[in-house]
Amino acid sequence: MQITGDGVVVDPEVHDGQLMSIAMSQDKTLTVCFQTASGSSVTLQFLDVVRLRADNFREGNIVFEVRTYTGGECPPDLVARAFDYGEAETARWLPAQLHTIVSEAWRLVVIDSSFGCDLVALGRGALEIGLCD
Repeated sequence: MQITGDGVVVDPEVHDGQLMSIAMSQDKTLTVCFQTASGSSVTLQFLDVVRLRADNFREGNIVFEVRTYTGGECPPDLVARAFDYGEAETARWLPAQLHTIVSEAWRLVVIDSSFGCDLVALGRGALEIGLCD
């Protein structure tokens, strides 16, 4: 896996690929499967997920980019989105959540789409991306 300095996953290349499936196991492992524009199958696994939000899943979900942040790099607006906080909840709960995220070096994974599903996942575990066999 190769990630740029601003957190964009560039290898494997999933830009313009298709998000095929999202699954959460009982042990809180998130598995997302992609088909790249070149036809390869790619799996993203995120361990120990605390919050997950996936909106607008459709047939033909086209991926714009996958980004990842750790600890203090996590944008507060995306953390609030993962927790589905409204304005009042953001003001009340977000500062404590950000403190925990920074002190425990949590990770935030974002899948932005050109069409279809946008996903935000927040967790404590490792992120593994690779080609499927």
